Amino acid sequence: MFDVVCTLTDMQYIVFHASVSSDGPFALQEYYIRHMDGCTLDTEGEKERVIKCLEAAIHRRVSEGLSLELCAKDRVGLLSDITRVLREYGLSVTRAGISTVGEQAINVFYVDDASGNAVDVKTIEALRKEIGHTMMLNVKKDRTTAKEPEVSGVAKTRFFFGGLLEKLLP
Repeated sequence: MFDVVCTLTDMQYIVFHASVSSDGPFALQEYYIRHMDGCTLDTEGEKERVIKCLEAAIHRRVSEGLSLELCAKDRVGLLSDITRVLREYGLSVTRAGISTVGEQAINVFYVDDASGNAVDVKTIEALRKEIGHTMMLNVKKDRTTAKEPEVSGVAKTRFFFGGLLEKLLP
């Protein structure tokens, strides 16, 4: 939601009403927008531009690759050590989430191999052996190969613009 609102703001639109609902793993976000001067979106080209920019903003946030959750006692140089080990194993970080709770560092790295392919099991096991004695490593599912659920009547997309365009179309 934050990415959508930031993108719309950057594009000089204001959100004058929004609704969010969810059903299990799916969420529907619906935004009513207009120009900062109060005018509505007038042309199909402008509507398409908004859709493309929002899809791009959402796509940038999608975490691809194998998810590695690393937890350890926080210390100076911890991030440097982790990224060095990942690099030594030929892994490329596509996205990372870094946080500290008290004295505990909780880091999530989404990784691929150096060619952008899925990481093989042997590499993960070797990585686990090397860092397992100093920190906890939790390997999550590779999101790039996860099968998306089939939903009848809805296009296969991670972004649903909802009724916004219906409201704006004459």
